[in-house]
Amino acid sequence: KLKKWMAEEVRASVGVAESCVVVGYESLGGETSSSLRAHLRKSQVELTVLRNRVAANALADSALEEIRPLIKGQTAVATGGEDPAALAKAVVDGVKGKKGFEFRGGFVEGRLVSGEEIHALAALPTRPELLALIASAVSAPMTNIACGVGAILTGVARAVEAVREKVEKAGN
Repeated sequence: KLKKWMAEEVRASVGVAESCVVVGYESLGGETSSSLRAHLRKSQVELTVLRNRVAANALADSALEEIRPLIKGQTAVATGGEDPAALAKAVVDGVKGKKGFEFRGGFVEGRLVSGEEIHALAALPTRPELLALIASAVSAPMTNIACGVGAILTGVARAVEAVREKVEKAGN
């Protein structure tokens, strides 16, 4: 009954995720686990420690069935985040400086990815960062045009003012 309950918990948390990062670890002590989970919670990422046989049964017939070969030895799966890049970035930043962690791979946009691809994905900007870059790229030309038109109008205003002053001096 306990294994059945654990399988249902894994299926409910990991089995329904659209993307995940699979991490192997040597030792996940209380302090390391707490600090890592606290870091991940800031990015709405959940870390689930898996038991191999339970996870293999729980992930059968789910979208994440492809990660089953990555689950060997001591394994944890991170799920959640705004998007796959944010998930990868949160996990990579969370284990940075901690010994004994190995990125085995993950599941992103319907395909299995390697640990190296997880690191590459973590280096990409997140969705909000990309949107900010796009917004600045779109607004830059409009800003330049507005500045240019403003400069032209300022030049015309100065020329009109100079002519007015010249006419006033000539009239006096």
